[in-house]
Amino acid sequence: KSQRTQVKLKTLHPVFDELFYFHVSPEHYRHRYACLTFTVMDYDWLSTNDFAGEAVAPLSDFCWPGRPNASPAGKNVQPVILHLSRSKPSEKPIMRMLDARTGDREAQEFVRRLKEIEKSMEEE
Repeated sequence: KSQRTQVKLKTLHPVFDELFYFHVSPEHYRHRYACLTFTVMDYDWLSTNDFAGEAVAPLSDFCWPGRPNASPAGKNVQPVILHLSRSKPSEKPIMRMLDARTGDREAQEFVRRLKEIEKSMEEE
């Protein structure tokens, strides 16, 4: 089930000092690939919110009852710092559609230039 933080206005470096409680069954958190996905959106009061990035963290990074590092009711929980990632523009479905238009020189040129920009940004 999804949960939301409070919106942090007028900051480029928001700190989300909030606790969330999830009911996770033992069979789920024991699963080797069990994880939490965090999606960060840039709040926009005029139109739809913009995707800022996402981070995935294994459940093993967190504590739950019965674990040696568990703490009652979320007390003394250590902060978790996650780095956001986002897909490259050229990997988005719309760009793949443009790339597939092999007979459209304008679309092909646009995709080629976008990939060049991405490559130059990686080299910096």
